[in-house]
Amino acid sequence: MTWAKGFLRVWVLLSLIWIVGTASILFEDIWDPYFQSRGLYFSAEGEGVRTKIQAEAIAELERRKAARDPRLRLYNLTSPDGNVHPIAAENEEAASELLKDRIGNWLINPGDSSDSVASPLAVEMFSDKYRSFEQAWIAGYFQRVEFETISEVVLFLPVGLPEGEVSRRTKVAHDTAVRLKDTVVSQRRSEATKTAALMALIPPIALFLIGAGIGWSLSGFRSNT
Repeated sequence: MTWAKGFLRVWVLLSLIWIVGTASILFEDIWDPYFQSRGLYFSAEGEGVRTKIQAEAIAELERRKAARDPRLRLYNLTSPDGNVHPIAAENEEAASELLKDRIGNWLINPGDSSDSVASPLAVEMFSDKYRSFEQAWIAGYFQRVEFETISEVVLFLPVGLPEGEVSRRTKVAHDTAVRLKDTVVSQRRSEATKTAALMALIPPIALFLIGAGIGWSLSGFRSNT
């Protein structure tokens, strides 16, 4: 048996083993791509309630700071939206500056509620933003709606909405969740397919080129007689 025939048979065998192994490893990513669980919320309402939760946390930190440091006094300042914010500072002027700089316009002006019933926004589970919505739900500001057909997605809605409005927004959110999952799964499947193709083909091609190069090199040492 010549080098070329022997190498070709070994190459075919190893290539088949490699391709089958690669396919078995990446099959799950192609057949059922991973979809990160998410929460949906309607922008202005969600940000407004989430802002309120964070404002309460900030207020508690300011109270503790004033209690620890005798140089600081606790000033209760009112923002343009009518909310009161405890700020620990040496004087009222410094407290006003801290309110503007440290809390910012996002806290003072949580947003116009006119877009509160537009298409819902998505936030991934385990993110800080998702945890803040969970805290708002536990505190009783939100109700949490789960979908039977898409268990990975939940909807956060303000407490106190009429039943008809809850049903309408739930339907809008469900349609959004379906489109979102289809898009993410399709993208992940496409990426996994490309990765599998590259992993399955590149090593066998590289091995074939190396073997062909070795065969070509060895042929130069053969006698012409």
